[in-house]
Amino acid sequence: APEGSKGRDVSAREILQQGVARVRKELVNEPLLQARLLATIGWVYTRQGLYTDARPLLDEAVTLARRNGENATADLARALVRRGENERKLNEAAAAESDDREALTMLERAYGPNDTHVQPALTELGLLMRTSDPDQALRYYRRSRDLLVAEHGEADGDAAVLLGNIGSIHRRAHRYQEAKDAYEGASNAVAR
Repeated sequence: APEGSKGRDVSAREILQQGVARVRKELVNEPLLQARLLATIGWVYTRQGLYTDARPLLDEAVTLARRNGENATADLARALVRRGENERKLNEAAAAESDDREALTMLERAYGPNDTHVQPALTELGLLMRTSDPDQALRYYRRSRDLLVAEHGEADGDAAVLLGNIGSIHRRAHRYQEAKDAYEGASNAVAR
């Protein structure tokens, strides 16, 4: 254990905070790497439910990546999607949609609409719209799933999760046969 931490447990949050401090100090001349690591730490915070802690890190990651222009397309898009996820969890739907759409447009332009790079932005838009615009959400989920299946095959775990999401939308719309088909597809993929 590091000096000074004897006799007490260091929380994951403290470790992440130390990581943030180091990233800010030691990578001053590596803004893209800084953006990448801050986006990752922000994403970890989001996954732990620490949405307000995540927010400034994701803002910083987006700003740093944006400053790096053309050579930061993938990093900026990733930071935007991760910030979009955090905004969705904070119920900031308009901000989330703006970030997700910007990321999607950027990725489609850089890689083409049928490249797996665009998949995270599609999935995030689907999650965002599942109650406000279920038909639109379905389109995003289907596109996202098609890309995953094309790349990894039917047994892909994330593709199965998307089928489950598709099933949920059909179920809420009382389209029970479509829901059943989607759920069965998802369980078959997982069982393979």
